[in-house]
Amino acid sequence: MTKKLVIIVASPLTENIYQRIGANQFAGLDVQVLDCLTWMKQSIADAAYTRYDAPNITPIGDLAQFQTLMAQLKPDFLLDFVGRGPFTKVVQQTCRACSTRYITHHLVPFPSVVSRHAPLRTLLRHPLNTARRAYNILRRLVTRENPYPPDIALLAGAKSITPWLASAHTIIHTDTPNYFELTAAADKADDYLLFIDDCLPLSFDFQLGDFKTITAPEEYFPMLNSFFARLESLLGLPVVVAAHPNGKEYAHYADWFGGRRVVFDQTAALSQRCLLALTHYSSAITYPVLLQKPGHTLTFPALRKSLHGASVDYIASSLNRAAIDLESLPEDAELLRILRTPVDLASYARYTKDYIIDTPSPGANPFDNLK
Repeated sequence: MTKKLVIIVASPLTENIYQRIGANQFAGLDVQVLDCLTWMKQSIADAAYTRYDAPNITPIGDLAQFQTLMAQLKPDFLLDFVGRGPFTKVVQQTCRACSTRYITHHLVPFPSVVSRHAPLRTLLRHPLNTARRAYNILRRLVTRENPYPPDIALLAGAKSITPWLASAHTIIHTDTPNYFELTAAADKADDYLLFIDDCLPLSFDFQLGDFKTITAPEEYFPMLNSFFARLESLLGLPVVVAAHPNGKEYAHYADWFGGRRVVFDQTAALSQRCLLALTHYSSAITYPVLLQKPGHTLTFPALRKSLHGASVDYIASSLNRAAIDLESLPEDAELLRILRTPVDLASYARYTKDYIIDTPSPGANPFDNLK
């Protein structure tokens, strides 16, 4: 009998999200996707986006509907792509009532100054966020809201582990999804400069995380394009944009980049052929890291003041590369020196182990070892 897998998600279910949750990567399983956005995040359920439709997607409006459908499906597994939060325990309780194994994951660990792996640094850099996190931990302990240990945890990279994930009954070590998208046989000619886009001024990810918008597109893109023009003049190569999937939600998104080539859904392939890569804080920095190509983070004052901005500097520090301030650029000679600085292979190897892969047998995709 074919085993059943339910995947729950509470992000705007675009085609990109459908691909990212691996809905088409479970050979031999009957996969159902439950779109829990309206139930779990009503405040952003009306955000403007192109909803992806597939026969195996069911919108979930509230807890009662979720529990009823789970009782009907009786899945063998539930894979949680919502993330640990106020709904985790009730999801686990529903799984237990249906004899369903609850699976969580940390497949894209990311360098952050707000980290349980470095509590002192976290406290010094972000005391307010640290205090809130400590308060929430204590509150959950007092009110007994802490979730149960997961049945299965999928982990990628040494820094993916947390006390809750470590309590899982079964731990499966795999790799970040980006790792599997790189192909060793690809052409590696260095014939352009790659910008890995974050859709920084327009992304609805800020709504998902209750973050304030960092900057307006009318301010951001002229600054970015001016920098690109200078790079193109200095290095004699064009800038190609690996566009963030959220950009698809805007009909003329490519127009913001000053006539440059803008490509969606090809970041892995584009990374193969670039001379160097630039980004703000995209997790796709893993591509140039795995390829051992120079990767630089870009910042500016408004970004530095945000929580995301702290990540920009920490990524740069982790890779032993300089972060480039778009509003305070060095002279040409110094900028060229920064860009041409050789890759620190030891730092790249450490980053790979911490945030990309820490196992000799990751399988053919992040879910390949799931049994």
